[in-house]
Amino acid sequence: MSKRKKIKALAAAALIGSAAAAYVYLGSVTLDLTGYSGRFAALVESRWGFKAGMERVTMKALPSPDITISGLTVTGEGIERLRVGSMRIRLELLPLLYGRFVLTDFDVDGARLEAAAAGIYDIIIKQRHPLPVIKTLRIKAGGAIIRNEGRVMELSGVDAYLDKTKTGAAFRVNGTINPDAGFHATGVWDARSRKLEGALQTSGLGLGPVSRFLGRTEPAKGLASAAVSYSVEAASGGAAVNGVLSLRGVETRLPGILDKPLSADGDAKLALRLDDGVLDAAITGVSVKTAGITVTGTLHAKANMRPALFNDGEVSVAASTTPIPLSTLKGLVPVKLLPVYAADKITGVVPASGTITVEEASIKALIKDRRLDARTAPEGISLKVRLDRLAFRYPGLSEPVAGLSGRIAFKDMALALSDIEAQYGKGGITIRNLSGEVSGLVKRPSYAISATGVFDANELLRLANELGAPSFAPAISGVRAASGGVNLSLDLKGAVGASGSPDYAGTARLRGVVLSYAGTDTAIGPVDGAVSFDNGRITLKDVDAAFGASAFNLSGGVSDYTSTSPAFDINASGTLANETIREKLWKGAPVFDGGLRIKGRVYGNAGGFSAAAQLNTGGSAAGALRVFGAEASADGIRIRPGEPAEIDRLSLKAHSGSLWGHGFQNLAANLVLKKDAADVDASLHVDGGEASGRLTYYRRPDAPNVFDAEAAVNEVKLDEMFASFGTDKKILSGGISGKGRVWALRGRAQLIAGLNGTVELSAEKGRLYKFLLMSKIFSVVNIISIDELFKDGVPYKTLAGSFNIENGVISTEDLYFDSDSMRMSAVGTIDLNVPAIDSYLAIHPFVTIDKIVSFVPLAGWVMQGKDKSFVSLYYEISGPLGGPEVSPAPVKGLKEGIPGILERLISLPGEAVKDVQDILHAAPPEPDKKP
Repeated sequence: MSKRKKIKALAAAALIGSAAAAYVYLGSVTLDLTGYSGRFAALVESRWGFKAGMERVTMKALPSPDITISGLTVTGEGIERLRVGSMRIRLELLPLLYGRFVLTDFDVDGARLEAAAAGIYDIIIKQRHPLPVIKTLRIKAGGAIIRNEGRVMELSGVDAYLDKTKTGAAFRVNGTINPDAGFHATGVWDARSRKLEGALQTSGLGLGPVSRFLGRTEPAKGLASAAVSYSVEAASGGAAVNGVLSLRGVETRLPGILDKPLSADGDAKLALRLDDGVLDAAITGVSVKTAGITVTGTLHAKANMRPALFNDGEVSVAASTTPIPLSTLKGLVPVKLLPVYAADKITGVVPASGTITVEEASIKALIKDRRLDARTAPEGISLKVRLDRLAFRYPGLSEPVAGLSGRIAFKDMALALSDIEAQYGKGGITIRNLSGEVSGLVKRPSYAISATGVFDANELLRLANELGAPSFAPAISGVRAASGGVNLSLDLKGAVGASGSPDYAGTARLRGVVLSYAGTDTAIGPVDGAVSFDNGRITLKDVDAAFGASAFNLSGGVSDYTSTSPAFDINASGTLANETIREKLWKGAPVFDGGLRIKGRVYGNAGGFSAAAQLNTGGSAAGALRVFGAEASADGIRIRPGEPAEIDRLSLKAHSGSLWGHGFQNLAANLVLKKDAADVDASLHVDGGEASGRLTYYRRPDAPNVFDAEAAVNEVKLDEMFASFGTDKKILSGGISGKGRVWALRGRAQLIAGLNGTVELSAEKGRLYKFLLMSKIFSVVNIISIDELFKDGVPYKTLAGSFNIENGVISTEDLYFDSDSMRMSAVGTIDLNVPAIDSYLAIHPFVTIDKIVSFVPLAGWVMQGKDKSFVSLYYEISGPLGGPEVSPAPVKGLKEGIPGILERLISLPGEAVKDVQDILHAAPPEPDKKP
């Protein structure tokens, strides 16, 4: 070996030895680099933007750099403070020579991070600085305090391990949250795609701290367990979480929705997606048990996470339930989301029994300032509910609703009802089917409802009064009680809270309905038949109705029946019973054989109506009145409030009848009733003759007369007339004719005191019998031959006279009687006000004077003619009209003029007479002086 070679070998050995010695020295000696900590902090800040502080830094250089840092603190963007008790970093030496940091081992002990949630998000998702390559990371006894606008979540006891892989890294983490909930997380980081994927499990997580951390003012109670997988894409800033969630002992409040806290246990599947700051969360397979029911469903939320968590967005929930007891459901109804009128009604419901099953329910609403926007929730509610045998009390109803079943759907602020059935009261009202819709519940609610049911009339009346339906108020205001049944079908349309009545139409089939009216014993019914109705009209379809003992069949209708002037057109046929007529209409009405049979039509309105009827009286009787075959018709009847009734024409015809035994035929009468007066005209055949007349009754209290009447009779048989009055003895026969006019002045204490008028009467070819007054006269006369004439009646030629009536006093100056046997004349007055009579009677019998003188020595008498056989006897009749006194009247005792008048009537009956004054002043004849 050459010397040169030896020198080179020694130099190499020395170098190797020196290197080996240096390696051994550097590998066994720990260098204190604390003095260079400032340079290390500057390097960290320049590369990653964080400010760092170190209490002590030591390093072993070989076999590779092994750095231990104690008391490390880091602050910067996204990190309030990171403090590490000790941290050991082992780097690869060769990459370090080229300025690259490759950490083969990174051990952290006692690290504690304090940061805002948004800052953590920025560090993980939006890291803008290159991180060192770490092959292995170990964290022991770590912890963190994460803040969200002053709210805190704490992690403690965190142990973590990270191992570099060919494409990235894998890690696992264990620890606790607040402070009892354990968690375990694993993950894999793909550096090429900058994507983090892993799984997380936790149990016993308190919902109170979590809900407070998320900003809930009313934190929830209970525990949560979860097993999820997650994925974070650093390049796009996106993240995804999928897994299962379990909740136990949850108790939460929903301000603005529910008043009472909600307790529940549940399970669900979770799917979260964060993309460009927008969180899309879906919870499916939800099964929640609360208040004895099970709720299944899904939840979906989409919210903006900037500038704060759940700042704004939207949420939707879909659910279904097992049957819910009605009492339970009332506490779950979100009344605060409903309009006031609906909330008030629901609040007033008192549940008794039955269940409600939510077959489908969903809600969509907006999130505003991390809260559910209650203003948008109602329009996003959709609901399908099944009702099973519900029983409850409802505000304003005195009886409970029971057996309520059917389906309810709610969508687009419209409530749909289908196949609803129920009972009200003690089975008196049964809804067989109710269907319809209430729409526009937010703005102006309107409804369209159809219903069929069976109703007890009394229960229906009570329900109508309790509900206060304005359109029916006029029709039911006077009804006191009702009985019977009604099969009802009804369609209703209207707006909730609107003034006036809804639009309605329906048909009521009446079954033995009876209505009683307040303040009277009047009852209508039973009523059977069909009645259809709507807002404008009630139509009767072959309705059989009873009124007391009366029965009718009705058809036709009433229009505008809820107004103050309804129009009606009714056809009626049936029988009006006698007791109904007398008890309800006219106490003194006739009694009809089998009742009054009526067939007619009445039409008009409250301002005036017309009627046409056919009345079949049969054999009718009212005391002394009997009527056969009567017919009546009426036109233009007007009855207005505050005004007297008016009738254009009321006609009555009767084939035959009798009044107080007076037989009559062909009665025809007409009535015209005006505001000022009532005009009646009538004609008939009575007592073998004819009679006619007219009467005007003045209705105005300021009219001068009460009435004004005219009448005429023609050949009325007097014997029939007197016999009809029921007299046993014969009085007068013959046919009487005459006419007269009578009126009564208004303002008198008694009607008779104002009676005035004139009457002319004449009777021919009859007989005069010895009745009471004549018996008194002839008991004074006591002429056998005259008295015998009256036994069979005195045949007469004429009986006539005229009468003047003045203020109730009847007077005559020309009453005379002419027969072949005798003549009579009378003058005087009858005062009906008393009543009393004051009159004089002259009798001229065709007998010899000696008989008269012998039988009536004191009587006043006058002889005329050559044979002195023409003798007149005078009598005074005075006293009470029912029993006057009859006494002979001497001629000299008569009032001036009376003898002349009497003689004139006797001597010239039926002839044209001279001036009455001539007779009154004529000298009486000289008496016969022969013995």
